[in-house]
Amino acid sequence: MLRKLMTPKNLLIVAFMVLILCSNDMYAQLGLPNDGEVLDEPEAPIDGFISIALAIGAYFGVKKLRKS
Repeated sequence: MLRKLMTPKNLLIVAFMVLILCSNDMYAQLGLPNDGEVLDEPEAPIDGFISIALAIGAYFGVKKLRKS
């Protein structure tokens, strides 16, 4: 029964769900020294799309490893 649940497709779906549910919003720019502010550059958000990109990269990596 456990082998039926642990198919590669199911593991990929679970990994994708974990990445989506556990992603946090972060910002790429750190604070400047002496409390300096840069008003002309907006913060660059690193949001949930990075987890989607990681999941796609993992999928292609596993696919390539299985071919060789």
